[in-house]
Amino acid sequence: MDPLWTLLGVTVIVVGLVDVFLAVLHHDAVGFLTPTLYRWTWIGARVTTKPLPSRLAGTVRALAAPGMVVLTIAVWLGTQILGFALVYYPALGSGISVQPDVGSSLPAALAFSASALASLGFGDMSPRSVTYHALTAVETLVGLGIITLSISYILSLYQVLRDQNALAAALHHQAEEGGDPRSILAPHFVDGRPEGLSTHLREFHRSLVDQAEGMRRYPIVYFFKSRRAYRSIPYIFHMIGGVIAALRWGLPVGSPATKDPWLPSLLTGYRSVMREVQDHFVHGVEQAGPEPLPYDRFRAALTQEEAPSGDERLDEFFDLDRFMRCLAHHERATDPEEAYERYCEWLPFAVESAGLVSALAADLGIDIGRLTAEPEGAAF
Repeated sequence: MDPLWTLLGVTVIVVGLVDVFLAVLHHDAVGFLTPTLYRWTWIGARVTTKPLPSRLAGTVRALAAPGMVVLTIAVWLGTQILGFALVYYPALGSGISVQPDVGSSLPAALAFSASALASLGFGDMSPRSVTYHALTAVETLVGLGIITLSISYILSLYQVLRDQNALAAALHHQAEEGGDPRSILAPHFVDGRPEGLSTHLREFHRSLVDQAEGMRRYPIVYFFKSRRAYRSIPYIFHMIGGVIAALRWGLPVGSPATKDPWLPSLLTGYRSVMREVQDHFVHGVEQAGPEPLPYDRFRAALTQEEAPSGDERLDEFFDLDRFMRCLAHHERATDPEEAYERYCEWLPFAVESAGLVSALAADLGIDIGRLTAEPEGAAF
């Protein structure tokens, strides 16, 4: 064996196997080749489809993630074929017999390696020594192992994708208005009293954490696109974030719905998942948000009832407050000091949540206007 070729070949083999190990078998890792492969494949898909009409571009981009699955398996098998070929190459004609019309070239070594990995037989080339018989047997076993692990990987990531679609569809079906998360809460307030909220909040928490763990474990799931906006990751964050904001800051402190035991867990989980998604997929999302308006200006705007205040975020908070007070049958006048405290707590959450949804929509090529208005009809 030529030491340099052997060393290079073993390095390629080990790199490929380590990536398979981390991506499929390690419970707390995702590989190092495949995540980079996914991101650059997605960037390539976006760049090449940019000149196309929006519907055609969306259709083509929807094929990118399934293509990544095929590409991932090709990379895993390809590294083994290339690595073993580099080991075999110096031995062509000596340790490995070669027919004269084939020649001792690198393409011949690649063909021999591919035949060994797929256990298809050797044809015009065959190992002569015990060493190379053993190497071809090892390569065959490695190939079978990678194929088996690839099947496991595909089944697992499609299960995560199925759970994601189920969560998105459940949110869409529960919303009386497809893009308004507050409408999910309407059926759970009977004569102003919250009914059955805990069950839904618990399910939202469990599903959200499952999705975050699934995307962290199988990052390729992030790049899967449905042609329906309500099946997208931004829609999930938009809806669950809106539910949290409505219950946590849309009602006066002390209201029964604000005391639901699952609301703090859902809020903590949502914030944690937001940060994880930002760390792994989108960066630069604004977290601090603008400074709250002074109390005097807040109080003056509150007394104007439904008149616009001139501040978009403040108007959004007032609208949320009015909606939830109507839902909970709160007829007493709003306490300005208590409402201002809720506004100050709500503002950074609302800014970060909206920023994340916008960043995800931009990264995935989703029209945020269609997402929040009529997602059931938004094919992109």
